[in-house]
Amino acid sequence: MGGRVHVLGNATANAVQGSSFVELEYDFEDCAYSAPPSTEPNQNYSLVVTGHVTQQGTLAVQPSSTTALVIDSESISVSGTVYDPPIEYGFMGCELAVAQQGSRVSGTLCGRNTGFTF
Repeated sequence: MGGRVHVLGNATANAVQGSSFVELEYDFEDCAYSAPPSTEPNQNYSLVVTGHVTQQGTLAVQPSSTTALVIDSESISVSGTVYDPPIEYGFMGCELAVAQQGSRVSGTLCGRNTGFTF
């Protein structure tokens, strides 16, 4: 919906293992995204992201592999609205340190514990 992102780094694949190995960096400049309208109030959001994020690890392509990623940022900013009716949401210049192991993501954002399961 707007903004720019530059993706740098390396990604390789091992077809036998069904895995991709990534060492990537993302530079987000006012990248906007809105979720498609939903009847569930907590599934509605419209956010803009700015910051530098690194991602390292393994992405599973087949069930025989497990996704294991580390995602970090020294300074990331998010602004916009969440829920329906919309509520203002945002944080500026926060540290992000999360890891994905299989379908679980956990870590810290702005010094607070965060996480979810797919």
